[in-house]
Amino acid sequence: MKFNNHLINIYIFIDSFNNLIEKKFLKIKNIRIIYENTNIPSENFFKVIKFCKINKIKLYVLDNFRIALKYKLNGLLISSYNKEISKIQSIQLKKKNIEIFGKAHNQLEFYQKIRQGCGTIFLSPIFFTKKYGINKIFGISKFNLISLSWNSRLVALGGIGFSNYRKIKMTKSVGIGMKSFVKDLD
Repeated sequence: MKFNNHLINIYIFIDSFNNLIEKKFLKIKNIRIIYENTNIPSENFFKVIKFCKINKIKLYVLDNFRIALKYKLNGLLISSYNKEISKIQSIQLKKKNIEIFGKAHNQLEFYQKIRQGCGTIFLSPIFFTKKYGINKIFGISKFNLISLSWNSRLVALGGIGFSNYRKIKMTKSVGIGMKSFVKDLD
């Protein structure tokens, strides 16, 4: 199945890396990788860094301020439960041209990420997932209303796959985040 993503960035969450994943990633434009394995630095992590540099793919790391600085990654994603990263650390990252993203599930978490200096927020879940109940889903309308009132760059996250990708084009999202992406490409 062809994945047409000419308008938005695609953020793929991975925790391991192999040759099969490499081939899948090279088929897609505007892809960014978010490495969420807590085993850093590892041999697998260095493979991801090398792959991203060779193929000019932006690489982000989840919740690890020091690794983002040390390896001069493109960015840092601060998870919704992480309240440790301060505004001062965010300023240090911005001085090194490292992007800072946040992940939020509600308004309280959104404001926490803004205080931490996040320029873009991953808002989750937009569609149904096994992790979140039907009452927690934002949907297209609510996502758009939130994007208007929050006045921030939002990335849709949660339950996104090939089956509902076209619905994302109806949102004011600047990108999509996918965890099950590698499985969907088969």
